[in-house]
Amino acid sequence: MAAKRLALGALTQTEARFHLSRNELTAYVGMEDVSTKARPLKLGPGDKILLCSDGLWSAVDDEEMAQVLREKGPYLGAALIGLLSRANAASGRTT
Repeated sequence: MAAKRLALGALTQTEARFHLSRNELTAYVGMEDVSTKARPLKLGPGDKILLCSDGLWSAVDDEEMAQVLREKGPYLGAALIGLLSRANAASGRTT
């Protein structure tokens, strides 16, 4: 729900990240009457798409994720370990 409000401009990125409705589902696999909104996405050489859960998204901001991906370059395994380490550190976990 917070993502919808962010898209409408009703919340800032920071407000959406900590909003009480940030984890509310508006659609899920198996839900009746789900409408999908697919659109083409142009990618250039070197572009990456990161799909992640709220466990990463809520702990590590977008710029920090982008920085890790830039620093690790083609070493996606190292980038994923770096992102996981940052998320764990932000949440107080050690493993």
